[in-house]
Amino acid sequence: MNPREIGVGLGLGGCTALRRRCPDDSLAREMSRPNEVSDVSVIVLNYQGRHWLGPCLGALRTQDARALETIVVDSASTDGSVEFVRSAFPDVHVVALAANVGFAAGNNAGAREARGRVLAFLNNDTVVQPGWLAALRRPLDEDA
Repeated sequence: MNPREIGVGLGLGGCTALRRRCPDDSLAREMSRPNEVSDVSVIVLNYQGRHWLGPCLGALRTQDARALETIVVDSASTDGSVEFVRSAFPDVHVVALAANVGFAAGNNAGAREARGRVLAFLNNDTVVQPGWLAALRRPLDEDA
């Protein structure tokens, strides 16, 4: 699995983007939670996708990461997604939006909450393989 550089991020099959924060990144200054820094924040956007969240979030638990933060941004789902994540995955930070704000705004809401030095965006219907995050991170780690 070799990520390719696309613009300011990295992509794999259109489902993942990886972005390293800049020291002056305005998103980093807008954090609303404690200033604990994670190595990687994985942001999963969700709308009416409760049935996909279990496999998606379960697979993220298998990743070997120094400090992995998982954020689910829910765009006003009515299928019990928020309740399911809070119950089954209490370690996942849930951002429950009052309306379906769309793909870009939803991911931006997650980025604002993220504490990671690196942000990864993942579709809710994706089940990552073991080693996915390490493979995605490798080019950034080599560049450091």
